[in-house]
Amino acid sequence: MTLNNKYTILLTSAFKEELEEIMYYIRHKLKEPLTSKRFYKQVVNEIKSLKFMPERYKIIEEIYNKSKLI
Repeated sequence: MTLNNKYTILLTSAFKEELEEIMYYIRHKLKEPLTSKRFYKQVVNEIKSLKFMPERYKIIEEIYNKSKLI
């Protein structure tokens, strides 16, 4: 049996901003540019792997709903 189902993974702007902050911290504050690159590659590979069988992870609802913020 082969799995041909492909899913589209949507990245939120909050995720992108937080990833950038983490990358900056590792690269500049910890002065570990190679570790930063390795970490980024791991994250990207995990996200890409979600195209097939994303059900293996829990779906997380977006916590902040801008329409509900005062």
